[in-house]
Amino acid sequence: MLDRTIPPPSKTIDYLRFSWPKAYQLKEGLPLFVLNAGNQPIIKLELVCDAGSWYEPHNGVAYFTAKMLQEGTQQKSAQDIAHYIDQYGASIQVQVQPDTCTFTLITLSKHLVPMLALLVELLLSPTFDEQRLAHLKNLSTQELKVDAKKNSHVARKKLKEILFDSTHPYGKQLTETAIAYITPVHLQQYYKDQLLARCRLLVSGQVDEQDLQAIQDYLQPLPIQVPDAVLPPWPTQAPSQVHLAKEDSWQAAISMGRILFAKDHPDYLPLLVVNELLGGYFGSRLMRNIREDKGYTYGIFSRVVPLKHTSYLLIATEVIQAFAQATCQEIAQEIKTLQTVPVPEEELKTLQNYMLGTFLSEINDPFSMMEKFKAAYLHGLDQAYYERLYDTIRHISAPQIRTLANEYLSTDSLSQVIVG
Repeated sequence: MLDRTIPPPSKTIDYLRFSWPKAYQLKEGLPLFVLNAGNQPIIKLELVCDAGSWYEPHNGVAYFTAKMLQEGTQQKSAQDIAHYIDQYGASIQVQVQPDTCTFTLITLSKHLVPMLALLVELLLSPTFDEQRLAHLKNLSTQELKVDAKKNSHVARKKLKEILFDSTHPYGKQLTETAIAYITPVHLQQYYKDQLLARCRLLVSGQVDEQDLQAIQDYLQPLPIQVPDAVLPPWPTQAPSQVHLAKEDSWQAAISMGRILFAKDHPDYLPLLVVNELLGGYFGSRLMRNIREDKGYTYGIFSRVVPLKHTSYLLIATEVIQAFAQATCQEIAQEIKTLQTVPVPEEELKTLQNYMLGTFLSEINDPFSMMEKFKAAYLHGLDQAYYERLYDTIRHISAPQIRTLANEYLSTDSLSQVIVG
């Protein structure tokens, strides 16, 4: 009989070289990356374009241009499009981020052809109907009003404005004024000039030769623009502290952070480990102190948020108003401890095992592996990036952690926002 009082033997987690997609090219050099893997007859297709808010001439234009593609074409109404997608049990989603706009199609392999036909129709013949735009603008305005009542949303929004300046592509925020300004003419111009700029096509799942041929046939006609990329002046904002009081709120949201550097920086990967130790997982120091010991919050986290041209540190939580200042002091104390006291060997080993185990759990299906590829490729990195990540986690030392904490986590370099 198995003695459950005896734990199973443990072993060092070795690096697992996971599958990397095969590269092709379509018309005019459109890159196509295919990862044929998995046990289910499902295909995920992503068209990733340099058409995020970074490139828009007016605030909100990128978002509304992309969202309006599903609001009607020359052949189908918005209702027709929704019914068509439901008929095949598929999904078409549009995500607009600061650097990219991504069109994602998920479908059963047997329904790939009709769904490709619909995707191309959405991309090639949108109508930008004025009534549908007015409806979408109204929904977005209502969402802004709801978000304005959420302290955590307001705090993170304000922090980004402080870090990047409200006029910079990474710092600007959608406003009611910006929404009201947008017209179909703005969207038509952005669609013509930028929406399909420097696209990459990522396909994962069970993809056979027939599927690959269908993808090539249907997506060859896409007009791929290659406009010049514009790099606006980089902000040089000094760290600051802001308190936005809300008399009717008993809870306070705290957001702290600073600008860091792009993914290709030599200290990016080591700093991921430092961040994980500080507040990146449930066993982190911020969680143990502020949640478990002090009981100030249900949850607190720190995160390195990657962008194309840089990244930034974000520390965030929500606490009762009376504990807001004490929480900020405890965050500062945990950072100071990282800067002055070597990390105990047992704690560092636990962190390393957690990070390596988490990485293994994130590459167990074709969609997840393609996400890892995308997270490297879109930043100009290759598969060696993950080998370096493994080596960094396995071999980082307590002195190195202390050095990085002193260089990049100085409390004097952190901006702080309290809302509530």
